[in-house]
Amino acid sequence: MSNGEVTNEQIEATWDQHSVMRFPGQDMTNECRLAAALVNERRKLTFAALAEISRARSDSTFKAQDWSPTDWGCALAGEVGEACNFAKKIRRGDAGVTAADVGKELADVVIYADLWAQHLGLDLEELIRNKFNEVSVRHGAPERL
Repeated sequence: MSNGEVTNEQIEATWDQHSVMRFPGQDMTNECRLAAALVNERRKLTFAALAEISRARSDSTFKAQDWSPTDWGCALAGEVGEACNFAKKIRRGDAGVTAADVGKELADVVIYADLWAQHLGLDLEELIRNKFNEVSVRHGAPERL
């Protein structure tokens, strides 16, 4: 569609195309509709889109609503540790370990950081923008977000 809107038919077709299990007569949840719409549209990822779909998946699949800030911090630290472990293995020349391995863990780091921020009532996009600009000002750099 020219205006970027996704029709229910497109969403249903994407849902069915990706063979997601659904019981007969079960309606798609809003989270599933959003996921199907994002897959169907292949849009550029934004912090807002990541936050919405990641929170929906976290709440519905991983039941993480009851996690404490410490739980989120430990999960994030674990992902950072995994990325660092792959980086160490690349540095020492271990066979079969690539930058893609580090990249997968870095993606987890961003997802966990966003979920942690959401659970603290914070907006990661806003936090990043403010921090980036603060550092630019402190160092006299002209770049701003």
